[in-house]
Amino acid sequence: MTTEYQPSDTNGGSLLTNPSFLNESSQIRAHALFADLGEHVPPFTPTYEIRRMHRNAHAALIDIERRLRGPSSSDDIILLGKARELGEIWENLSKLDNTSTRVLSQINAILAYELSGNQANPYA
Repeated sequence: MTTEYQPSDTNGGSLLTNPSFLNESSQIRAHALFADLGEHVPPFTPTYEIRRMHRNAHAALIDIERRLRGPSSSDDIILLGKARELGEIWENLSKLDNTSTRVLSQINAILAYELSGNQANPYA
């Protein structure tokens, strides 16, 4: 289980290097891929809680943006990569959301991609 997000002054924040968060992110990536495949989805029992992933990914996005908006440092390149990874997490969350949070996930994916220096592609 992923713990609550605690901002950190190390490379990219403690959450984006937290093994539990990375494990749950991988599950979300796999679940989103299976959802894209349609009928041929193998039985899948996720161990992540989507509300917790939303909350933690929000905190990580705010933390990365705060650091990148501050004075330049040698960690900025690492933070840009973490912002791109966070964009992928948000994009995958948007594929799994069937509620009003889907739009919020898409917006956060766009923000994270733009923050990382990548151009966000429009969603279909």
